[in-house]
Amino acid sequence: MEKLIRNPYLIITAIIVVLAAVLYTVFHVKHVTIIPQTPLQEKVVIQDEMRILVTPLTYKPKSEVTFKVQLECYQHPEQTRLDLHQTALLETNTGKPLLPTKWDVSRREDYLVIGTVSFPATSVDYSRIKLTIFGLSEIALEWTIPK
Repeated sequence: MEKLIRNPYLIITAIIVVLAAVLYTVFHVKHVTIIPQTPLQEKVVIQDEMRILVTPLTYKPKSEVTFKVQLECYQHPEQTRLDLHQTALLETNTGKPLLPTKWDVSRREDYLVIGTVSFPATSVDYSRIKLTIFGLSEIALEWTIPK
């Protein structure tokens, strides 16, 4: 420690290096502000003795749109076997319907199926999304995207 104090050039050099690193960080590194996405409300529909719970997960314009879907039916459990990759459709206020890119089942039980249905990104902005599920009957759920 005494050798370090005896050599003031070493201390001055260390201070200059630290000061330069701080100044570089302050003036040259871009600060990123993350704006949280306002969550859309989940919606529940009971139709044909089946309970369908849908929660939008991602829905920003110009990015992939995904929904968490829960299908539950104790009277007719075969109804929960819907393949949403084949039976779902997404519409926006732009008028262009989108077909799902995938239906990923995360949990399957006798009377319950939970999964995520994904739709491709669009090249335009939209202010409303409508998910339609075709099964025994047509179920349509609609959300308005907050600005």
